[in-house]
Amino acid sequence: MSLLFSGLHWASFFRVVEVVDALIEMGCYDSDKRDFWGRTSLSRAARNSHQDAVKILLERREASPNKPNNFRETPLSYAARHGQEGAVKILLRLEEVHPDGLDCFGNTSLSYTAQYGHGGVVKVLLGPEEVNSQRLDSTGVTPLAHAARRGYKDVVKIFLAYEEVDPYKQDTWDATMLWHTAGRGGQGG
Repeated sequence: MSLLFSGLHWASFFRVVEVVDALIEMGCYDSDKRDFWGRTSLSRAARNSHQDAVKILLERREASPNKPNNFRETPLSYAARHGQEGAVKILLRLEEVHPDGLDCFGNTSLSYTAQYGHGGVVKVLLGPEEVNSQRLDSTGVTPLAHAARRGYKDVVKIFLAYEEVDPYKQDTWDATMLWHTAGRGGQGG
């Protein structure tokens, strides 16, 4: 692990696709090398929705799509938490990507997305059948309850449009999505 960004981290982070392409072509950098946070070039590109760099790194099989950072966030969970719908779509096309994985804080990609109100990413993540929309995170709360508790009305509506989502599912404290919504006084986020 390096304390600084490599050239490939830098190019991936700042969306300089020509440099990403050239560095990979020259074979100068290990695409799975971690920076000081344990993030790879793919994680950096996915977080900033640098879709061209994500595609290049994945097409050339230069980067592991499941390599976690120091907090056990994968490129998918990192992109989802930051609302990067395009990068999430690209990563979900890969069979080896596991959208229900937990990070060190007990969050999934879907729970982060709901907590931050990224409705477009919620729709994308609810598409694959393998995503468990009812999974409790480390705080004992469902993704739907997170969205309700934070007042993200549009995200709550997205969840409720899916048959698999149970608005009456109780969390660890026997509270439902309705309880979380009422606790906000019906205010938006």
